[in-house]
Amino acid sequence: MKKTVFFIAITLFTLNGFAQGFGVNLGYNMANMKLYYDGKPYSGEDDMFKYQKSLGSLGIGVNYDYELSENLYVAGGLNYVQRGFKISHSEGNNSVEIKTKINYLDIPVMLKYDFEIGDEMYLYGKFGPSIGLTLGGSLVTKVTSEGNTGTDKDILEFGNDKNKDNFKSGDFGLNFGVGVLYNNIEVGINYYSGMKNIGLGEKQDYKHRVFSLMVGYRLDLGE
Repeated sequence: MKKTVFFIAITLFTLNGFAQGFGVNLGYNMANMKLYYDGKPYSGEDDMFKYQKSLGSLGIGVNYDYELSENLYVAGGLNYVQRGFKISHSEGNNSVEIKTKINYLDIPVMLKYDFEIGDEMYLYGKFGPSIGLTLGGSLVTKVTSEGNTGTDKDILEFGNDKNKDNFKSGDFGLNFGVGVLYNNIEVGINYYSGMKNIGLGEKQDYKHRVFSLMVGYRLDLGE
């Protein structure tokens, strides 16, 4: 934890010293997960994973742009995000909902290119990797049977011990984003494709997939 705090402090110092466009953003994330076993997706008549749905959550962060050349930037930041997936299924008066939530401090470093499309209006595209530091997670199960509802919450464990941990710690993936900036107001969309297998089983292949909608406010800090 001390190393994580030190890394965040150094990163924030760097943002303050070199950022030419600094902003805050709020996002809505729709997450699910690639769930493969032995090279094939989980499926089957009695397999609950086929009822996977997107897990919705809010995220918040700070971001910056460092100009490399005209219209080309390095776009970075620090973001609190929640990834995972939801399973939801119902038959008659019976239903089950399982939410797997994993929280990350996400650190993206992307290339961004923009061009002017109107007075004070810019269209941009960006692409690049990000590293996720695991902040914890939970498994919430809600079962309704014949009108009675029960909810159970378990805290997830992260590490490399498959006998006691639920998932591997940390994440790594690629981001693809587009957006519009107008008078310091930014609106964008982003797709995150996890590259790290966070499953602990020998034949498991679990990777995050997240689609995000983002709004933000930017300050021009100059050179």
